[in-house]
Amino acid sequence: MKFILWSLLVLYPALAAGQSYDTVRVCTYNVLNFSGAENAQERIDEIRMILNEIRPRVLMVQELANEEGKKLFEDSITNVLGIPLVPVAGAFRVTQDSYVWVYYDAETFETITAITLENDLRDQRAGHLRHRLSGDSLAFVTLHWKAGDTPDDEAQREQTGRFIRNFVQINNQIGEITATVVAGDMNVYTSEEPGYQQLLEELSDPINRPGSWHNNVDFADVHTQSPRLRQFGGGVNGGMDDRFDQILLSPALLSRYLPGSYTSFGNDGNHFNDSINAMPNTAVSPELAQALHDASDHLPVYLDLVFEKNTTSVEDEEVWTRRLLDLW
Repeated sequence: MKFILWSLLVLYPALAAGQSYDTVRVCTYNVLNFSGAENAQERIDEIRMILNEIRPRVLMVQELANEEGKKLFEDSITNVLGIPLVPVAGAFRVTQDSYVWVYYDAETFETITAITLENDLRDQRAGHLRHRLSGDSLAFVTLHWKAGDTPDDEAQREQTGRFIRNFVQINNQIGEITATVVAGDMNVYTSEEPGYQQLLEELSDPINRPGSWHNNVDFADVHTQSPRLRQFGGGVNGGMDDRFDQILLSPALLSRYLPGSYTSFGNDGNHFNDSINAMPNTAVSPELAQALHDASDHLPVYLDLVFEKNTTSVEDEEVWTRRLLDLW
């Protein structure tokens, strides 16, 4: 099959450049207190296996525990993936207990600027990237909100939600950024929570699944925590019963969202209050289910966005040739 495809590309080079669209996978993943410690090093193979299966071209990560953990994550995972990912620029700033970062495929995007959304509670990280083939300029914002179900916890999430809403609103007004993707571990239990409602003033849930997600079997297919029944290596146990991890889109991006692509990776909808590695799992192989169970107390979430090319060039032909060959 590779020989047939290669022959087509040699005989008909326009086949590579003639494609009108580029489908880009965007992923968010909480990697559970990933530091330079032994606990993190033991999970490198599992995280790398998961991300190589997903093949994201933008990755938004939560819980890089420190600079040592960030460096280890890059040296042992993002730099050596099948589609290598590079970090947006910037330096760590200590805010409470978690660091977040944005990574991207440098063949697909170029950096316009890196943005740190600083506030008194937790920083949010953003990469302002330009899609090379379409010229579209997007902000990818990743967040990790305060966990817990007390009124104070909700108030902190509302404050950071208002902060991000204002950021997106300003972007829409000045017009320098075409659209915004906001993704991460939101730690919200219901779509009615004030912090989440702040986000929905400027963003949309592409699968339109509002409700009370916590411990509700009606949302079993979109739950992301916890893939573990028992507690080990830190994190949360108790089985799949929360939709903490989400990707939200500016309304302008909804027309670019590929219907049906939103995925809580590894969740087949049949593991409510169960561990993700309980067989059978009809979404992933037993090896991937075990990796998801061992790698983190969250599942990754991804979706696909479709961009239209606005030019054709020799460089474009080279990129598309690599993409087509990579598929085979």
